[in-house]
Amino acid sequence: MTQQHQEAEFGCGGGVCPYLQGRLVARQVNVVSKVKSEFPEGGGAGGGASDGVPQVLDYVAQKAEMFDLQQVLKTWDRKLEIMEMAAKRAKQLKRQQRTTGFRG
Repeated sequence: MTQQHQEAEFGCGGGVCPYLQGRLVARQVNVVSKVKSEFPEGGGAGGGASDGVPQVLDYVAQKAEMFDLQQVLKTWDRKLEIMEMAAKRAKQLKRQQRTTGFRG
């Protein structure tokens, strides 16, 4: 898969793909809303904290999700590097075949 194809499919222009970034943010919002629905009105591990102070459970869930998302991002980066290397190798082979006059 060429870089142009990747950019067209995922919108990657360098750095983190907007497609992947959107999915990661959506997952994080989902986890936070799930925790809030399970522990309404400050009933989390933090006890009866006043408004505006984050609950401990929210923090723990957010940190766990952040770790998971970082792992997903590292995996996608590795996959992208592998695809780029494969595309580069295919381009080299094609160039070699063209210069040697190979007609398979």
